Amino acid sequence: MVYGARLLHALLASATTPAPLRLFVSRAISSPQHMSVGEFAEALAYYERPGRPLMLQKVFERCLSAPRQALNSSILLPSDRSVPAAAQQQFRIPRRVPRRRRRRLG
Repeated sequence: MVYGARLLHALLASATTPAPLRLFVSRAISSPQHMSVGEFAEALAYYERPGRPLMLQKVFERCLSAPRQALNSSILLPSDRSVPAAAQQQFRIPRRVPRRRRRRLG
């Protein structure tokens, strides 16, 4: 599960991370001690903040109690008119150029 450890390492690079968690990630990268995602998640759960399920439940309840009008707000879903043309061009996905086919010799 080295890939998961490397991904976690990249995600935590810009955050203030407790030393034991950094050590856990370093060990998970250097030696394949967790053979499955489940084992890795179980070992990682040790570093989880207490009360996480309750916190997630409260966020879910706040979302459900939010007025419908707020969900349709232009702040959350900007229309094309609210985005300047320069910004639209900056984030435009380039068109894919077709590859040239190679001829088989022989």
